Amino acid sequence: MEVSLALRDESQIAGRRRSRLRDSIVVVQITVCLVLLISAGLCVRSLFNARSIDPGFSTHQVALAQLDPASLGYSKVQQKQFYEQLLERVKALPAIGSASLADSLPLGTNRSVHSIYIDGIAQSLDKDGIGVQTSSVAPGYFASSQGAILWSKIAIRMRRGR
Repeated sequence: MEVSLALRDESQIAGRRRSRLRDSIVVVQITVCLVLLISAGLCVRSLFNARSIDPGFSTHQVALAQLDPASLGYSKVQQKQFYEQLLERVKALPAIGSASLADSLPLGTNRSVHSIYIDGIAQSLDKDGIGVQTSSVAPGYFASSQGAILWSKIAIRMRRGR
């Protein structure tokens, strides 16, 4: 009889330990879920807030297209010809007010970085020079964008009412 009492006592102690461990895991899972839900809510709120920010340029009636003829095996010369022909064709469309080319958007992440060196500043302090971000644009770019900058290679300003 004493053996059965001892076994019964040990099984109750082990059951309590398992129960505490199970309860702890549930609490941790609920905490992680709450943190993830709050984080997702903050991300969505930030996204909505970002949409209401005035970028400082017009975003109305602007069509953007990103093209990469190099991925199709076009040489530099072929790419230049492609963009020239594309721009001519787009400008000829009746609904297009103006069109131009650019290699990046403001507020975008696609930038070219070039190093500059200033006379009188020891190059030993900065071997790579000063990094400057640049964007290349074609003639008519600012008229097309009316301040709206166009994405990689072509931007189109639509005429009103069309």
